[in-house]
Order: sequence, then C-alpha cells, then structure tokens
Amino acid sequence: MSTKAVTDRQKSADVVISTGEVHAQKIADAFTARYREHLRKGESMPDVAMVVHLTLRGLQKSTTGLVAADEVHEAELRDDAEPRKQRDAAAQALRTRLVEVRGALEGVYGPITVREAGFAGDTPSDPVVMSRLAQAVVKALPHLKLPKPRIAVGPLHLQQLADEIKALDGELNKHLKTVKREESEAADTLLAKSRATEEQNIDYVAAATLLESLLIVAGKPELADRVRPPKRQSGGGVEEGGGVEEGGQTKNDGKPEGGEK
Repeated sequence: MSTKAVTDRQKSADVVISTGEVHAQKIADAFTARYREHLRKGESMPDVAMVVHLTLRGLQKSTTGLVAADEVHEAELRDDAEPRKQRDAAAQALRTRLVEVRGALEGVYGPITVREAGFAGDTPSDPVVMSRLAQAVVKALPHLKLPKPRIAVGPLHLQQLADEIKALDGELNKHLKTVKREESEAADTLLAKSRATEEQNIDYVAAATLLESLLIVAGKPELADRVRPPKRQSGGGVEEGGGVEEGGQTKNDGKPEGGEK
C-alpha cells in the first residue's frame, strides 16, 4: 500500500493528466489560431497536441514508477518487524542472564570479583554493546580466581556460566546480522524511491508548467489554476507543501501536496 505522501503526488498528477488529455486538441487549436500569423516562410505549425500528450505520458510513467517504488519500500519495512522482534527477545534473554550472573558474583564474592569477571558500569541495553560485554565476560569467567565467599553457597560452575552466556550471545548476533541485512535492503529501496520521486517531480513540473501556459493561451484560466505547478526556488529546487489538491484546487506556494521532505 502506498504512503499518503505518494498517494497525494499521484492524485496531483492525475489532475494534470486528465485535464491535459481532455483539452489537448482544443489547446492545440487555440495555439494555432493565436500564433499562426507569426510563421515565417518554409515554417509550419508544431503539433502542440502531441507535445502535450508526450509530457503527460512521461508524467504517467514516472508516477507509476514512483507508486511501485513506494510499495516496494513499504513492503521491505514491513518485513523488518519480525527480525527486530526476534533480536529484541534475544537481547532481553542475554541481558537477563548477565544481570543474574553479575548479581550472583557480587552478592557472594563482592565488587572486585565482578570487575575481574569483565563487568563494568551498568549492564547495557543496546544489543551491540551488550554483545561486547557478553564476549568479555565469556573470556574472563573460566579463568576467574574466586576469593572466599561472603556467605556459604554451593560452587559456581564458571565454565558452564560462560557457555550459557556464549550461546545466548550467539543467538543475539544471529538476529543482529539479520536486522543489519534488512536495514541494508531497506536503504536500497529507500534510495530507489528517492530517485523515483526526483524523476516524478521533474515530469510533474514540466507537464504542469506547459499545460498551465497553454490553457492560458486557450482562454481557460480556471483550468490553468487547477494545474498550476509548484514554485521553484532560486537554487533549482521546489518549495514544500504546494501543488494541485484533490478536486483540482491549487496551492500556490510549493510542490504537489504530500511531497517528500
């Protein structure tokens, strides 16, 4: 399903396309009547109707391409939800075990032993930072020299604890890699969407500008108002927030409503 921004762009383009298709021949006739007297010897009138249709076809193609790129990107974003959910669950499982091991070491052997086991500061929530902590703890635990316990407890099986943390960290890293791959794929589809947006904007401005001018020549100012193109800034860009609204009303201070920001 397309986003609202792209749907708004599509609606703006549809107004321009439908207006141009309906009035192309009337526009061409009016153009010929107004400018035929300015022809020089050997010259002939251009096919204005064909020029209009060509720009409208370009706009239709780039709008269709934008809608398709938007839908591909949205589908890719939806695919990211489950991998992120699995990553978060794996991160929570690892964090819980790290907190438990740290608590046991500190309660029985004190803070010095906690530091020697690889723990430093608060247990992180960030999955990547947490994985680095887990790897440090896995490396330190089997070689930890435990002092005399503060309270009488059963023996701590340090290698077993290290193996448990290592397994949980391995599961987390598997999901981290999946999420990273999904993020890369989403970046690719976003780039494709951005390029499609740029192409559609060029075709929209070109078609709307041409059509507005020709409709004025044809004596149809009310239709020219419906398709008035966005204002362009001095740097060649377009202002935000304008264009043709649904129903044919025109906003005069920017590009098609719903344009990308």
